Amino acid sequence: MLMSKLHQDIASFLILIIHIASFLVLIILEMCWCCRLYLLTIANLFPTALAQQYEDCLLFAWAGDFFPP
Repeated sequence: MLMSKLHQDIASFLILIIHIASFLVLIILEMCWCCRLYLLTIANLFPTALAQQYEDCLLFAWAGDFFPP
């Protein structure tokens, strides 16, 4: 059975909210330098496009002088 347009819109909106929330949580966790290796491991375990974006962000932050070694 096909979902109605309203149900499709609601599902799309919820997926968008979940992606934004997960990205914000990862950014907050990434601020703690001790969490970076753990997050890189998660990004490697789940090689989706979204995880690849997280990994790219983490590697960029790792290479910068903003965080301690």
